[in-house]
Amino acid sequence: MPQGSGLSRISYQTSPNGVLINMENKYNPGSVEAIDAGCTCPVMDNGRGKGYMGMDGIFVYNENCEYHSETIKKVIKEIEYNEKE
Repeated sequence: MPQGSGLSRISYQTSPNGVLINMENKYNPGSVEAIDAGCTCPVMDNGRGKGYMGMDGIFVYNENCEYHSETIKKVIKEIEYNEKE
């Protein structure tokens, strides 16, 4: 299996710098496997699936990516709900 092709877990955490999202049973954004499955997330920004700027487990997502967008939208909805409380 090529480097950076691992599957990620779904979880997220918010920070002042943004939202960190991991996705279960989805190939890492920008990896060859994710692209083959329809991913349109940034390839170079994600180090071809290795992680943003070489940081393992940190990725840049395109919210319009058909492969990752369903989970991204669920996380955004949950964050918005939690912020209202």
